[in-house]
Amino acid sequence: MIQAGSSEVGKEFASRHADAVFTVQATMEEAVNFYQDVKSRAVQHGRESDEILILPGCNPIVGDKPPQAEEKYQVIANLVIIDEALNYVYLTYRYAVRRDTYIGQ
Repeated sequence: MIQAGSSEVGKEFASRHADAVFTVQATMEEAVNFYQDVKSRAVQHGRESDEILILPGCNPIVGDKPPQAEEKYQVIANLVIIDEALNYVYLTYRYAVRRDTYIGQ
């Protein structure tokens, strides 16, 4: 079974049941922490740490030089309309997000 996600619920589920888990972390430190967390949870649930694969993803933005990559990043970042993004999060994860906390404030 393959699980995707990095929430506490997702990590717990993965550590108990998954053969592999997809994840995307913003920094190397967060990636290492995620890896160690899921592997240690698996051991706590009576599994061998190598029974679960961690499949990291990345979101590369490339350019000929750093300024070009940064410019591309800014273009992408400016495409996001924050109220719509937060509404999407609410609709997708109602159990985890209170809509009135984020939208329309």
